[in-house]
Amino acid sequence: MNECQSACERIYSRLQNLFADLQEMDRKDQLPSSNLRHQYVDELKRYLCFLQRHHGNKLLFRVFQHRFMVGELEELNKCVNELFVKLLDVDTISWNIQWEEDCFVQKAVLDASLSDTNVLFRDLQSSRAQLEALLTLKVELGKIIRLKEEEGLIRVNALIETISAALRVSDTMLPSWFIPEIHFEVQPMTFPRGDLGLKYYTAEKFVIERFSVDDSVVDESMWVKIRKEMDVLFALRHPNILRLYCASHFSSPPFLVSKNAENGGSSLVPGSL
Repeated sequence: MNECQSACERIYSRLQNLFADLQEMDRKDQLPSSNLRHQYVDELKRYLCFLQRHHGNKLLFRVFQHRFMVGELEELNKCVNELFVKLLDVDTISWNIQWEEDCFVQKAVLDASLSDTNVLFRDLQSSRAQLEALLTLKVELGKIIRLKEEEGLIRVNALIETISAALRVSDTMLPSWFIPEIHFEVQPMTFPRGDLGLKYYTAEKFVIERFSVDDSVVDESMWVKIRKEMDVLFALRHPNILRLYCASHFSSPPFLVSKNAENGGSSLVPGSL
């Protein structure tokens, strides 16, 4: 998360300063209202949650999340500024300029990382990882086009070109049902095993079923076979067949995403995978 380091350090420094001022107010028995103290705690929690959520994320994931990360940091920055004004009655107008500088740094560091192939391919050593990145980029490209984000469009198109040039896989077709697992917040606990593997709930109220597949025997021919099986599954329409929403045929492991069936009334179609 190098691109956000400058902005995060600035927010952290301001939160530290606020805490020191609150301690001094407490020493003088001049603490502000409980509402303002609770507001400080809330902003501190938001800052820590931001760090926990994004720390350690891989480069490509941060590319997809860049717009949201910048938005979160901007909102945090504004709220901390408001706290300074309410608690200390200080002028924070110059902080807007500092935020613009932080935004420039975030963009520059991110683009520098993406232009360095050694950094870009650090997490994309295998053909499998490169193919997953390529298809994920194609999914994100559609979103960026709809949102008319010119900067993101240039960035993603360049990444697609770079990864495509390095990829040594013939089947790079983007299935209509494909979605990367990063789009879901998967709960850690499993529930009874499904036809294909272990099942998990997601925060989005879906069920994700990860295939029981030995990674050591998975190659391009296996990806093609799984994709063809999934094409058949997604073409099926029957009231006794649980509706499938999306899937990935080459994630580690491959998975299917379905609705959360109630009362055990539906089940996935058994396949020959």
